[in-house]
Amino acid sequence: MTDTWDAQFLPGWQQPPFIGRQAHLDRVQHILYEMRDGYPVVLFLQGEAGVGKTRLLSEIQGIASHNGFALYTAQSREEVMFPYAPFVAALRALEPLSPDIVTDMPDSDRQFMNQWLQGHVIVPDLGEPSASAQIEHQRIRLFLRLSQVIMAYAQQQPTLLLIDDLHWADSPSLDLFMYLVSTLAEYSRQSRIPLGMIATHRPVPSSENLWRFLLRCQREPICQSLDVRGLDEVELTGLLEAFGIEQPSPSLHHTLMETTAGSPLFIVEMLHYLQKRQLLQSEQGETVTTVEAADLRLPTTVTDALMSHIVDLSPGSRELLTEAALLGETFDVPLLRALSGLSDDEMYMYLDEAVQQHLLMSEGQTFQFVHALLRHALMHLPSVPQRQRRHGHIAQILLDLHGPEPNTQHCLEVARHLLDAGPMAQAEAVVQYVRRAGDAAFSQCDWAYAAQAYATVLAGVEGGDLLTAEEHAELCYLAGVACARDGDGLRSDAYHDQAIAAYRRLENPRGVARSLATKTLRLANANFGTPVDTEPLTELLEEIQDHDPGLRGHIATALSEIYWASRQPLQAEAMAQYGIDVGQELGDWPLCARASFNLSLAHSQRLQLSASVIDCAQSRQYAQQAGDTYFESWPLPRMAGCLLMLGRFEDVQTVAAEAHELAVKATNWRDHSLTVSILSTLMLHTGVFDTTERYAQEAMGLASRYRLPFGGAFAALSLACAHALRGAWSAAETALDIVLEPGRVFDQPNPVYTTLAQLYRQLIRTYAPAEMSTAAVTPSWQEVSVPTACDIHSLSLCCALVELSAAHGDATRAEQFLEVLTPLLDEGILFTREWSFLLPRIVGLAASLNRQWTPAERHFQTAITKANELGARPECARTYLDYAQMLMTRGEGTDDTYALELANKGKLLCQELGMTPFVQRSNQLIETLQTRLHPLVPPSSSNQLPYSQYELDILTSITQNDTRLLQ
Repeated sequence: MTDTWDAQFLPGWQQPPFIGRQAHLDRVQHILYEMRDGYPVVLFLQGEAGVGKTRLLSEIQGIASHNGFALYTAQSREEVMFPYAPFVAALRALEPLSPDIVTDMPDSDRQFMNQWLQGHVIVPDLGEPSASAQIEHQRIRLFLRLSQVIMAYAQQQPTLLLIDDLHWADSPSLDLFMYLVSTLAEYSRQSRIPLGMIATHRPVPSSENLWRFLLRCQREPICQSLDVRGLDEVELTGLLEAFGIEQPSPSLHHTLMETTAGSPLFIVEMLHYLQKRQLLQSEQGETVTTVEAADLRLPTTVTDALMSHIVDLSPGSRELLTEAALLGETFDVPLLRALSGLSDDEMYMYLDEAVQQHLLMSEGQTFQFVHALLRHALMHLPSVPQRQRRHGHIAQILLDLHGPEPNTQHCLEVARHLLDAGPMAQAEAVVQYVRRAGDAAFSQCDWAYAAQAYATVLAGVEGGDLLTAEEHAELCYLAGVACARDGDGLRSDAYHDQAIAAYRRLENPRGVARSLATKTLRLANANFGTPVDTEPLTELLEEIQDHDPGLRGHIATALSEIYWASRQPLQAEAMAQYGIDVGQELGDWPLCARASFNLSLAHSQRLQLSASVIDCAQSRQYAQQAGDTYFESWPLPRMAGCLLMLGRFEDVQTVAAEAHELAVKATNWRDHSLTVSILSTLMLHTGVFDTTERYAQEAMGLASRYRLPFGGAFAALSLACAHALRGAWSAAETALDIVLEPGRVFDQPNPVYTTLAQLYRQLIRTYAPAEMSTAAVTPSWQEVSVPTACDIHSLSLCCALVELSAAHGDATRAEQFLEVLTPLLDEGILFTREWSFLLPRIVGLAASLNRQWTPAERHFQTAITKANELGARPECARTYLDYAQMLMTRGEGTDDTYALELANKGKLLCQELGMTPFVQRSNQLIETLQTRLHPLVPPSSSNQLPYSQYELDILTSITQNDTRLLQ
C-alpha cells in the first residue's frame, strides 16, 4: 500500500524542534555549576550557519534560569552600526534587576553610564590635539565602569552573559568583550565570583578581527570552546520522528544525512522541499521518496533550500520581502510601509503569506527573517544598481521619519544605507550624515568604520564644492588617523599626504604640522629603532621661525618623540628641551608636560637614568599645573623603571604606590601595567618569586585589556626569568612564547624584543639539563652583534650575551663587552628592568672572560656588597658562584680555598631560594674544588666536609711524605 505522506504541521513550524545535543548540555550543565560556585567560565560555541547554535543557546538560557542565574542576553547584528550595541542592549535588560548598582556610582560616572546606556555618543572636537587622548581615556573609563557594574550584579546573584552571533560584532565590542574576559580571569585568580559568559559564532578566517580575538581568549585559562556540529544519525532519526516520520527508509535517511551534514535547519528545509513537491510517500510502513535518490534534484546548500520557498510566493510578497531584507534581519512595519508604498491590507496580506511559507516570524509590529542566510539571499536578488538605488530610497525615508536632525542612533542608521547606496546616494546627505557617523565611530574607537565613512565622504565629494577646503583637509587627516589605528599604514600615509597638500594650499602651517607629525610618528613606531625621514618636519620648523613660537614648540616636541622611536636620543633630547623652553616662555603647561615626558624617555634611552627621574618629576609637576590628572599619571611608571635600574628599591615601592593612586583617580590602568611589570621585576631581583609571578600575571592582564604591549613584554620576560631560576624550563619557555607569538603581546612581534626573547631562550637552554629541546634558535647568540654603545634597549641584550659567552667559554668578544658596559657603572646603573642581571656581576664576568683578574675581582666584590645591601639575593647567590668560578680559573695562592667558601655561600642561598639549577652548579663547583684541594678525599655534595680539618691536614701530609704531624 502506498500513500502520499502528509505533515499538516510542517507549515506551522517556524524552527525545528530541539533534538539531541545531550553531551553539549551535560558539559554546559557542569560549567554552570562551576560558575554558580564562583569559578567563572567563558564558553564559545562555534558552528556553521544553521547548525543550531542559537537553539542550543536558548536551551542553555532555560537551564541557567532554572539554576537561579540572572541572564544578560544580546545578539550581534550585521546591520547594527552603533558600537557596543550587544552590551548596551543586554545591560538595559539587566539594569532593572539591581538599579541601585548604577545609582550608587559617583554622579559623573552615573551620568556617563546613563548616556552610554541611552546610546548617546559624545563626540569631542576631533581637531583638538588632545582629542585622541580624551577618546582613549573615555574608552578606558567605559570599560572599567562596565566591568565593575557586571561584577557587582554577579555578587548579588549568579550572572550569565549570553551573546549570539559574535561574528557580527564590531571591533569596539570585541575590545570590550576582551576586556571583560581578562578582567574576569584576573579577578578569578584572587577570589570567587559567580559570573560566566557564553557566546556563539561561526567559523572565521584568520584575516578577521574575531579570529585574533578568539586567539587571545584561548590563552586565558577561564576560556573554553565547544564545536557545535551537525546531528548524528541517531539524532537525525529523532528529528524525523518529531515531524511524524517514524520509519524513514535507509535510502531517505542516508540522502538527508549526506545532503545536509546533519544541519537541523537544512534538514527541516529539505523536508519542506520534498513535501511541497510531493516527493515523499508511505510504503509498507516506511517513508520513502517517490523517485530514486539519484534522480532527486535537491538543493545543495541550506540557503538554496530556504530560497525554494520564494518560488511559491506571489510576486507582491516576493517584492516586499526583498525590500524588507534591505532593512535588516529584524524590521518594523511603519518603516516597511513607508518604503513599499502599500496599504496596510496589502502589506499584511503579503507578510502573512511569508509567515505561512516559513520565511518570517512575527511579534507584534516587528518581523524577523527565520534565518540570516535567507535575508542574505533575498538581499542579493536585485542587481547591484537596484540594491544601491533602494538603499538610497531607504535613507531618504528614514530622514523623512526622523526629521532633518536625527539623533546619533538614527544618524548611524541613515549612514548605513547611504554607504550601501554607493554612487546612488545623494552627495549632500553623505557629507552630512556619513561624516557625522564617521565622527561618532572615531570617538568610540571604531577605526574600521570611521575609515570607511571618511573614505566614502571624500570619494563622494571629489571635484565638488560640498566641503570647504578646510573641511576637506581635516577629513583627510582624520581618515589618515583612522586608517593608521585600523592597521592600514599605506592608506593612512596616502590620506595624510592629501591632508598635508591641502593644508599647504590653505597656508595653514598648524594643519601641515599635525598631519606631517602624525604620519612621521606612525612610520617611526612601525619601524621602531630605524631612523625615518624627518626632513619635512625640520624644514617646517625652520619655515615658521618666530612667527608662531607655540607651533614651533609643538613641532619640536613631536620631533622629540619621533627621534626617540628612531633610537636617536641626542636629537630627541634637543627637540624636547626646545619644547620645554617654548612652553615655559608661553606658560603652555600641557606642552611643557609632554616635552618633559619626552625628555625623560630620551634620557632613559641613553641610560641617563638619574636625569630621567628628574624629568619625570618635572613632567608630573607641569601636568598638575595644567590640571591634567590623566597625563599626570603617565610619568610615574617610567620613573619607577629608572629607579629600579638604579637599585633604589624603596623609592620604587613609594612611586608605585603613588602611581596606583593616580591610576585610580585618572582611570589610567593602561600605563599602570608598566608599574605592575616593574614591581614584578623588583620581586624577581629580591628573590620573592611567587610575588613575581602574581605581579607578572596582573601586568599581562592589564596590558592585554588596555593594549599597551610593553608592560606585557616586560612582565612576560620577568616571569620567564623567575621560572628559569628555579628550573621550571617548560614554564619559562612558555612565558617567552608570549613575547614571540603574534597577537599575544605585540600584534606583530617587535624585532628588539624578539631578539631579546630568543637570547633568553638560549640562556635557559644553557642552564637546563641536556634533555631540553635542542632545536635551533634564530638568531644564534654568536650571530648577534655587540653594539658600539649601550642604550636601554640593548643593555639586557649585552648582559645576556656576556652570560652566554661565559657559559660557553667564548672570550672572543669579552673586550667589547667591557668597553660597552663598564662606563655604565659610573652612571650608577645596577640592574636591568625585566631579567635578573646585576651589572657589576656581568662586568665581572666579562672581565674574567678577558682574564683581567683584578678588575673582575673588584666588580664581583662590588656586586656582592650591593646585592647584600639591597636584598638582591638571587644575584648575590649567582655572584658568589661566578666569583668562585673566576678564582678557580685563576688558581693563584689561596684562590681555591676562598672559592670553596664562596661556592658554599652561593649554594646555601640558592637552596633557600629554590634555585635548583644553581644548586646543581654549586655542587659541581664544590666537588671540583674539594678534589683540587684534597685529591684523596672522597667528594661530597653536602654542606659539611666528611672529615675534620685536623684529619684533612694529616691526610695531606701523608700524600706529601711528611710524617711530622704523626710524631
